Amino acid sequence: MLTKFETKSNRVKGLSFHSKRPWILASLHSGVIQLWDYRMGTLIDRFDEHDGPVRGVHFHNSQPLFVSGGDDYKIKVWNYKMHRCLFTLLGHLDYIRTVQFHHENPWIVSASDDQTIRIWNWQSRTCISVLTGHNHYVMCASFHPKEDIVVSASLDQTVRVWDIGSLKRKAGPPSDDILRLSQMNTDLFGGVDAVVKYVLEGHDRGVNWAAFHPTLPLIVSGADDRQVKLWRMNDTKAWEVDTLRGHMNNVSCVMFHAKQDIIVSNSEDKSIRVWDATKRTGIQTFRREHDRFWILSTHPEMNLLAAGHDSGMIVFKLERERPAFAVSADSLFYTKDRFLRFYEFSTQRETQVLTIRRPGSLSLNQSPKTLSYSPAESAILLCSDVDGGSYELYCIPKDSTIKDSFGRGDMQEPKKGLGGSAVFVGRNKFAVLEKSSNQVLFKNLKNELGKKIVLPIATDAIFYAGPNSLLCRSEDRVFIFDHQQRIVDGDLQTPFIKYVVWSNDMGSVALLSKHAIMELKRREIKDNPARQQELAAYFTHCNLQTPHLRLALLNAMTVCYKAKNLATAANFARRLLETNPSIENQAKTARQVLAAAERNMTDATELNYDFRNPFVICGATYVPIYRGQKDVSCPYCTSRFVPTQEGQLCTVCELSVVGADASGLLCSPSQIR
Repeated sequence: MLTKFETKSNRVKGLSFHSKRPWILASLHSGVIQLWDYRMGTLIDRFDEHDGPVRGVHFHNSQPLFVSGGDDYKIKVWNYKMHRCLFTLLGHLDYIRTVQFHHENPWIVSASDDQTIRIWNWQSRTCISVLTGHNHYVMCASFHPKEDIVVSASLDQTVRVWDIGSLKRKAGPPSDDILRLSQMNTDLFGGVDAVVKYVLEGHDRGVNWAAFHPTLPLIVSGADDRQVKLWRMNDTKAWEVDTLRGHMNNVSCVMFHAKQDIIVSNSEDKSIRVWDATKRTGIQTFRREHDRFWILSTHPEMNLLAAGHDSGMIVFKLERERPAFAVSADSLFYTKDRFLRFYEFSTQRETQVLTIRRPGSLSLNQSPKTLSYSPAESAILLCSDVDGGSYELYCIPKDSTIKDSFGRGDMQEPKKGLGGSAVFVGRNKFAVLEKSSNQVLFKNLKNELGKKIVLPIATDAIFYAGPNSLLCRSEDRVFIFDHQQRIVDGDLQTPFIKYVVWSNDMGSVALLSKHAIMELKRREIKDNPARQQELAAYFTHCNLQTPHLRLALLNAMTVCYKAKNLATAANFARRLLETNPSIENQAKTARQVLAAAERNMTDATELNYDFRNPFVICGATYVPIYRGQKDVSCPYCTSRFVPTQEGQLCTVCELSVVGADASGLLCSPSQIR
C-alpha cells in the first residue's frame, strides 16, 4: 500500500472522491463533514448542520454539489462553492446509511434503517420512488454505472437488484392532477415503478455492502458472516459464483477496483484485503493496529482508493503506477505490461524489446522500480521489490544491432541477484547496494563479483553520478561517493529524494522530492551547509499560499534545527504555528523544536539572515538586500540586485539591462557588446 494522505479525526463513516479536483469528502460519526485536499494535505472546508452521525456522502459528477445523509433522518444537498446547504429532503423514518447521485439523471438514491430505499429527484426536490421489500435495515444502495438498475444490501441477509427503467418516464415534475395523485400514492404506499429483479440469498448473516462491477455483469457483497461473495447476473437470473474467505470479523465494505481486475474489502478485523477477481484468491492484506475499518471509496478516474476507520481515513494506491525508465540519447527505454519497450523521439516509433519475466507470486508492487541502461553493451538492469529487493540483468546479443533486436519481444533468461538498488557505473560494470551490510558490490556483465566497498553513511538507494562516482541517498541527505578513492566528495541535507536527474554534461543535477525540486551545480553539493540554511530561510519570505508557506517553514525549521541553529529554527517554528497547521504532525514538530530551543536559544553557525529587518533578494546572487542598503533594479521587470550587478543583463526577465535609466530593452543582438 502506498499511502498518499492520512487524517486523524472522529470515526469516518462515509467517503467520496471528487471526479476532477484532488478533493475527498469525509463524513464523521461526530456529525461533521470534512472537505480535504489530499494532494496538499489541507482541510478546505467543514460542514456541520447534521444532528448526529453522518453515514453517507457523495459528490455530483459535474455540478458543484454533494449530498449527505445522517442519523437525523435528513438528506441534505450542499453547494460547496457557496459553502452552504441548499435544501433538505425529508421522508425517511430512521437512520440514513448511504446516499448517491445518479450519473446522468437528477436522482439521488438513499438507503435507510426504515427498511426502504428511496429515489429522489433533487431538481424538483421530491421523492419519486420508494423501494420496499427488505425486512431489516438497508445498509447500502447504489445505482449501476450504466444500466437502469439499483443494488441494495440489508441485514435481512439478502442482496436485491431493482429494475428502475420505468422511472425515466417520471423524470420531470408532475404536470397534471393524475400525476400529482400518482406521486402522492407513491409517497404514502411505495411506487410500482421500481420492481425487484433478483433476490440474492447466500450469506448467513446480515449483508453490509453490495456493489456493481463497473463494466461486467458482476456484483460483490460483504456481510457479518465474515465472507465476501461474488455474484453474476444475466437478463433472467443471478447466481453465486464464489465465496472469498479470510476476514476474521464483519466485512464492512467491499467493491471492485475501477482500473484493475481486483476486489478490495475492509472489515472490523482492522484489515483491508485485496483479492484477485479472476482467480478469486487473496493477494495482499494491510492491517491497522487499533482501528476498525468502516468504508471504502474508489476514485472514478484515477488509481486511488480511500478507507475510513475509527480514528480518521487514509488515501492510498495499491501499487506504484509510474514505470521504470531510462533516457539514452534520442531514445527512451521503459517497462509496461511485462515488456521492456523502446521509444525513439525523432521518429516517434515505439517497439517492444524484451519480455520481462515477472514472478508467479500474486503480491502487488512487483513491477520494476528502476531501470539502468548501458548503451555500449546494450544491457538493461531492472530493480524491483521482489524478495525484499532484487535485480535482473538482460543483455541484447552483440551479433545483431539494437534495432534488429527491437520489435521481436524475445524471452530471455536474465541474470539475477539480491540488492536494494542497482545501477551501471561503467561500460561493462554495475553497482549493487546491499542494504543489510550498507555495502556496494561491483559486478561485471557475467554477474561476477569484483569488489565490495562499505559506505560511510547509511544508504537506501544509489544513483549514477559520473565516472567513479555514486550519488547515495539516505532518509534526510544525499552525498556523492567516489568509489575509486573511497571518499565522500560532497554532502547535502535534503528532504527524502525520490528521483535524481543529471544534465547531459553531468554538471547539474535535479533532486526531486515529494514537495520540492532542487537544482544544484555539482560544486554546490560541497558548499557550506550555512548556505543551504540561508536559501531555505529566504524562501519563507516569498509570497506563497498558506499550504506552501507551511511546507517552506517546515523545511527551513528542520534544516536549521539539524545544523544546531536553534534560535533561528525557533523563529520558523513560531511562524509555522501562527499559520494554524491542519496537519497535526507539523504542529507537533514545531512545538518540539520550540521546547528544545528554549533550553538553549543559540545558533551554532552565523547566517546572513535577519528576520527582524525587512529585505528583498538579489535576483542574481540570491543574497538579501536589507532596508537601507544600496541596490539597483531592472527597469523592465523591477527585480532588485546588489550594486555589483549594474550594467548586466537581468537574470530574471533576460530582456533588460540592470540599472538602465530607460526601458533598457535589448531589441537586437548587435546591441550586446
